[in-house]
Amino acid sequence: MTIPPEIQPLISQVRRQYPQLAHLPDESIAELILQTLLEQHPRGKTDIGSMSAYECGVYGEHLLSTGRWQEAESFFLAQLEKGERENNLDQQMQAYIHLGRLCRDRGDLPHAMTLYQQALTLAEQLGDRRLRGVIYDQLGTTYHRQGSYSEAMEYYRKSLEIDEQRGDERGLAVSYINLGTMYVEQRDYDRALQAYRKSLEYSTKLGMERESARAYGNLGVVYREQGQYDLAIKMFEKSLVVVQK
Repeated sequence: MTIPPEIQPLISQVRRQYPQLAHLPDESIAELILQTLLEQHPRGKTDIGSMSAYECGVYGEHLLSTGRWQEAESFFLAQLEKGERENNLDQQMQAYIHLGRLCRDRGDLPHAMTLYQQALTLAEQLGDRRLRGVIYDQLGTTYHRQGSYSEAMEYYRKSLEIDEQRGDERGLAVSYINLGTMYVEQRDYDRALQAYRKSLEYSTKLGMERESARAYGNLGVVYREQGQYDLAIKMFEKSLVVVQK
């Protein structure tokens, strides 16, 4: 699952409060947080009228992660409407991010781009560097899907720069994977290897199993392209070990 931006800050808090959960990947903790938030809603999970803008976004993300796109869209639009009514720029921004991802996932890339740009305008207005980095990453992925590789690289680098400024090692693990993928598209295999190794360094350190598996698998792809088949097999095997944990 893609972790909602509003859930990200809660993950480290949960790790501190519940050390027994520290071994779980971010995605598993995010799912627990989402489920808890939904169960705490006093009037049922689908009563849009009684939900706050934030709760609409949380439940919409839950629906999106389970493939219920049309239902998810109604909750994201409600989040946007409530945010506008309350003049809550943060919730408006979150809604635009959610709607952008939804449009991108169903293939409406131009609309997704417009929504992400609206979110970016609000993030800049709020001075939220963390979410600016998230939006840059999403814009990079959208440009990548359009085949606009130079633009994708530009936004991935912007996201990486913010991660570095903030010392966000989890963000760096993801940003380096994205950069590595762009280098592979350009057949710049040496830089791709460097990027994937950096991602693996951070993801292994932080126990980010999903990113570690991706990094190993992508290293395997590069070694295979270079004709280093023994190394490629070794990386694929390591990726499989992580996935099967």
